[in-house]
Amino acid sequence: MLVVVPIYYLNNVELIYSTLLQIKNTVKDTRILIIDNTPDHTPYNKLKEISDWYLEAKENMGLGFAYNLGLSLAKLTNEKWLLILDQDSRIIDIYELRIFIEKLYSMNLDNNVAIISINKRYGYCRNSLINNDFYECKSVINSGSLLNVNICWRYRYDEKLLVDRIDNEYCYKLRKNGYHILAYKKQILAHDIGRGTLQFKKNLSRIILFIIKSFAIFHGLGVFSNSHEIR
Repeated sequence: MLVVVPIYYLNNVELIYSTLLQIKNTVKDTRILIIDNTPDHTPYNKLKEISDWYLEAKENMGLGFAYNLGLSLAKLTNEKWLLILDQDSRIIDIYELRIFIEKLYSMNLDNNVAIISINKRYGYCRNSLINNDFYECKSVINSGSLLNVNICWRYRYDEKLLVDRIDNEYCYKLRKNGYHILAYKKQILAHDIGRGTLQFKKNLSRIILFIIKSFAIFHGLGVFSNSHEIR
């Protein structure tokens, strides 16, 4: 598994370092790509030591650039999964992460499953479980998303969207092309997100999803149909 972490003016090196160390100690053959978008600063040496690739971009290249680079590298190195993390991500249940990884590599997933999130709290998912372990979702946020490399490397993130809404746009793109997005039933990842900021993002996401859904229905795409089930 390849982990990609874009960083920008990092305030808490220990937080993301601890998260990456936990994942490396839990998931066999984990490799790490860090993309440092902070301009004109000394590299974070502790993160350079734990990473397999450390790119000093010297400017803010944006999240889309980082994710696309991660997908290209994952494909080149024959990785099956790409895990996206934000710089404020932390593991809240290492035992549940072990269980999830065991299930991930032991079960036969449908070939149309493009993303599995371990961060369901910020996803827009249905209430009913699939196979007792997963929710099907309309959209999940970037951090905590495991991308199926064989599917996702063919679809590029929009690099013009520097911060917000890049996740909604990418999930919509995948669903429009017939792929599924799932979220694991247990919350494994957490963020340091302000309550006001989170509520604003949720409200904005609801508006955007409503617009996307209306557009899809008008054009007969049916990507949000309730009858759309995992095969």
